[in-house]
Amino acid sequence: MAGLNERGIAADLSRVSRWESGTQPVPGRVVLAYESILGLPSGSLLATARAVQRAGGGRSARPDAGVYTDDAARGAAELENLLELATSARPRMNGGDWLRLAVELSRFEYVFLPRTGWRVLCSRLIGELARTSGADQLRRYEACVVLVQHPQGQGHMVRALGEWLLHPDVQVAAPMLSLLQEIDAEAASQLVLRLLGVEVRPVRDGALSVAAAKLARSHFDPTTVVQLEAHGRRRILGAPNPALLVNALDLVAQLPPHAYDALVAEVRDPLLRSRVEQARQYAELMPTEVGRSLARSIATQTQDATSRVGSDSDRMLEHLIHELLSHVHEPRRAAAGRLIAASPYHAVVADRLLELTADDNDLVATRAWDALLTLGSPGRRDVAARAIAETRPHVRVGALAALRGCPAALDDAHGAAVADIARTTSAPDIRSHALTTLGLRSPTTLEALIDATPEITRAVYWWQGVGSAHIDDDTAPAS
Repeated sequence: MAGLNERGIAADLSRVSRWESGTQPVPGRVVLAYESILGLPSGSLLATARAVQRAGGGRSARPDAGVYTDDAARGAAELENLLELATSARPRMNGGDWLRLAVELSRFEYVFLPRTGWRVLCSRLIGELARTSGADQLRRYEACVVLVQHPQGQGHMVRALGEWLLHPDVQVAAPMLSLLQEIDAEAASQLVLRLLGVEVRPVRDGALSVAAAKLARSHFDPTTVVQLEAHGRRRILGAPNPALLVNALDLVAQLPPHAYDALVAEVRDPLLRSRVEQARQYAELMPTEVGRSLARSIATQTQDATSRVGSDSDRMLEHLIHELLSHVHEPRRAAAGRLIAASPYHAVVADRLLELTADDNDLVATRAWDALLTLGSPGRRDVAARAIAETRPHVRVGALAALRGCPAALDDAHGAAVADIARTTSAPDIRSHALTTLGLRSPTTLEALIDATPEITRAVYWWQGVGSAHIDDDTAPAS
């Protein structure tokens, strides 16, 4: 409390208790003060708080007026400087700068910015969103959310998203697709429907999860819901790849009762029917006893490694790990991962998940890799080594995807191994994730594949235009 009071924020035991219990919203200025006291990157806790609030209540509240400063003149001058950086030829923006820019813009209903300025700003922000991970990506994502909720910014953001996602050679789609679930507008809904039919597999499969999130928020009219039902039936009944069934289960779990019942009646495979019913009735991707047992074990091991002997069991940690591993709805898994990533438990939970990726049960191993991607792995060499060594086809998809969340570049040996996977595999999903890993974490290795196949050549050219992974100056690990 002393640190808050020193920063001009009134805080006492009663007020802090209401903030911690959730009976009173925590003001943005308080969150920023905690960041300062703890020495965290600017905007990292604010972005986490907004993401979790949205996952629980559907939509983030409009940012507090004057969340960064009460001095209007100073705020206007800093906004002008940030706008100049965001639209200049050589920007020097980190994630905290982007979030501050978006929050300050949200204070004004009308922003007099030329169309070309909006285009450059939105395109540059989305381009950086694709090349970041962890806190760097989350801060940019929340900046995007603020802009898509702005009366003027929304149209420009939707156009920029459409240009990115409809590029025939796009290699990174997930964070941009997720933004569409934040937009309750006809243009966004129609874009999602269009993306469900494109030939680019990462976009098409990711659009299922976005459609599920928008369906849960009642963004679609009855006619569109019928079309979504057809997409869900096709994915569930069409001998789907188990590694990609997660998104289809998410969509089917959100269908109206009559549509869901009709689909279940068509499922003949008992195991598949069990998974569909589990997703609908319990919102879980794994059998309840399996998911809860894993979460309890990981939580206990984590506390043993980070807490004093005899400390009480952290039930919230166990709950978050269970949601991260097993919840059917992607926004809930993402929110759980972001909360764990912002806690002192992050590194230990990531280590336990990495151990779980070796489980003999393919479903458990796949869920562990997916949780690592959501949580963000510490970037140790053993993450890359284990991901490359994974040979089970369905599990290998998640393993290669998880490498994108490592902040460190691949060394030459690991880069060569991933390149060999991209060159030799016959599975489009595995090749796609291998190329994305190289584009972000080993661009020189990717360039050596330029003449391997026409598909790989197009991917190399796309990455050369976009650029490799970006790490902010305020989150870069110490040398």
